Amino acid sequence: MIVREILDFLYTYVLTAWYFYAALVVIVLAIAVLTRRTKPSIASSIPVLGDHVSTVPFFIADIWQGLAKGHGLVALHQEAIRLEVQIVDSLTGLIKFRHQIVEVPIRDVASIAIRSYLFGTYTLLWLQGTRMDTFQSFPRLRGGRCRLRIARRDRQNCAAFVEHFATVKASGQVVAPLHKSA
Repeated sequence: MIVREILDFLYTYVLTAWYFYAALVVIVLAIAVLTRRTKPSIASSIPVLGDHVSTVPFFIADIWQGLAKGHGLVALHQEAIRLEVQIVDSLTGLIKFRHQIVEVPIRDVASIAIRSYLFGTYTLLWLQGTRMDTFQSFPRLRGGRCRLRIARRDRQNCAAFVEHFATVKASGQVVAPLHKSA
């Protein structure tokens, strides 16, 4: 009889408290999702050539077998593509190894492609050179091809960059300079 009373008590009060707690968690999460503020896009701060973006930020995760990582910019300047990367240690990010700039003429770049992997969870920008030494000293270079990881907020800018490169490459025109010198 006592066991039955204990089970009734547990069922009545403990399970009711559990359901109440679960409902409270769901309500708090719903409020958090509904009131979440979106971060402003950095697209407004990126230089633009006409309607197309001229600079795209990227990330390289595993340089030197994972001991270093790199953040950088890929930009379309006059008759060249400019790759700029800052290599830092991957543990703290405090030790900066080098700041590297590689400029490649547009005629030496065979193709640029953007691809999404794992159902769109991450995006890569692939740059293929016409020769093996096109991007000669750039980190993570394999077979004349560079692989750059693009953040989710920069995907649209990257797609516009790829389209702009394709039109420039097809037409053979020279890109206007970003900044006019005085």
